[in-house]
Amino acid sequence: MWNDYKFKSENVKSSKHCELPSVHVDLAKPTVDNLQHLAADFVLNMLTEQKLTQVNVQYVMEAATTLINETVKHRLQEYISFLETNNHDRYAQITLLDYKEDPFVLLRNQCGQNKYFATHFGMIETVRIDLPFGAADYRRHRTGRRQSFKVKDYFYVPLLKQLEKILNFTDVYDEVMLRKPVKKNEFSYFENGSAFNENTLFQLDITAIQFQLFLDEASTTADKGNRSKKNKLMFVYFTLGNIDVKHRSTFKSINLLSKIGTETVKRFGLNVLLKPIVDDLKKLEEGVPVTIKGKRVLVRGTLSAVIADNLGSHQIGGFKIGFAKGFRKCRFCMATDEQIQSLFLDALFQPRKREHHDEQCASLANAELREHFERVYGITDQLNNKIENFKYGYSEVADKPCSIEYKQLIGGKMSQTAAQLLLLAVNLPIMISSFIDEYDPVWHCFTVLLRICRLVFLDSISKFQVVLLEDLIEEFLVAYKDNFFQSYKKNNPKSVLKCRITPKSTIWCTILDLLSYWVLLNRFGACALKPSTAILSLCKGKLKILSTLHLPLNETSTVAV
Repeated sequence: MWNDYKFKSENVKSSKHCELPSVHVDLAKPTVDNLQHLAADFVLNMLTEQKLTQVNVQYVMEAATTLINETVKHRLQEYISFLETNNHDRYAQITLLDYKEDPFVLLRNQCGQNKYFATHFGMIETVRIDLPFGAADYRRHRTGRRQSFKVKDYFYVPLLKQLEKILNFTDVYDEVMLRKPVKKNEFSYFENGSAFNENTLFQLDITAIQFQLFLDEASTTADKGNRSKKNKLMFVYFTLGNIDVKHRSTFKSINLLSKIGTETVKRFGLNVLLKPIVDDLKKLEEGVPVTIKGKRVLVRGTLSAVIADNLGSHQIGGFKIGFAKGFRKCRFCMATDEQIQSLFLDALFQPRKREHHDEQCASLANAELREHFERVYGITDQLNNKIENFKYGYSEVADKPCSIEYKQLIGGKMSQTAAQLLLLAVNLPIMISSFIDEYDPVWHCFTVLLRICRLVFLDSISKFQVVLLEDLIEEFLVAYKDNFFQSYKKNNPKSVLKCRITPKSTIWCTILDLLSYWVLLNRFGACALKPSTAILSLCKGKLKILSTLHLPLNETSTVAV
């Protein structure tokens, strides 16, 4: 308040001055009108410039009034104490009046606010968890700048620290310790159901904490379509099932656990992202000592329910997320789509059981069954993982190949540029050679093609290399005809000496054919595809590739199908 006083006579609007003996300074006495004017200007600024609502303005005015009154009271006490200490020295009063109080000195930025809140108000700081990264996390730069790294992380609010703070509220702790009445043939509480009675922990400790976990996705923008996926977040939060329903559903009873990007969930999966929560729940099942009202108390608890929409429930349960075209869509029973449309009584459906579900999950770990699923239903994750996390060179990152989908192979066309296909072909032996027999005829055909590519794409070529190129082309065409049931017109490598026109279109097509057909019929593909269908689709793919490459087609580069 003393900051508003002006020590210049020309700024004094009142004829009455506050005079101090032996001090030749006139202090302007602020009038009530001036204070009201400053207060009105402050309120107007919040309403017009800061766009605060009337409710927010009312709260700010009440809080500011309390802060000002406490500050004035504190300053008056210091003033009286200062005068008594200095034997009422009149000259020492000027130093006290010139002192400017700044109650927000430690709260000027968010970092200082968080530190103060955590120290004095018990606020729980979030934990930043870094995720493993691969080549896909490096930004693509076509300039000479140094590559920057996109950090993959998410935030987690420790569960055990939150629980300790919550239990220190007297009303919450009393309700947790309260035993719910059990009424026969009536279901009023979670304790009345079979899930509670069959749980070992709840039978040993009837007052154990019941955690209800919620999973929900929300978009932070108004974007639609594919753009909205980049701005979507998954929120994981919890409530205590021990407290009454009317208190449990309030905003203050909902506690945030984690915030994760949807793209991060798709890439790493819930097993990785929910691991900190699962680890804390495991500790809590064994018993964790916490401080409640100054006393150390052993607290136990476990998960009682996971609540989410259909997509989230299927995802965390390990079921097919896109269940619209699933064979057994329901996560509660074994019903098919036809049974769901014709039967309407619960007793007519076979319910899913934990033993059966665990048995199905365990069967997926079977090597033979897993290989069967990988061959029939699409490309294994192993190949795409190799493509995604391969350490490409600095100049190659801009043309890094995309992941391969099963439908692209069936259609006979990979939706990638020529540079991406070439980069994939060159690096494929390094990626997957350890999984393939070196005497595999298809693999031998592919490696010969790579040797041809190296010679064809040279800036200059010698006569010896031309002779070598002729032998390699003959070897490749013989192997290609034996393995892919097609015949190609003989390419004359001596045309390179005449006009230096290389059969690039043939090379691009054969790269596509070998990649597609090899992936389909070998380690990473589907074994149920007929060769005739594959050849027809690959031929269609050649025409599309040739039309997009705009390469010169002459007699030496024509593909005879």
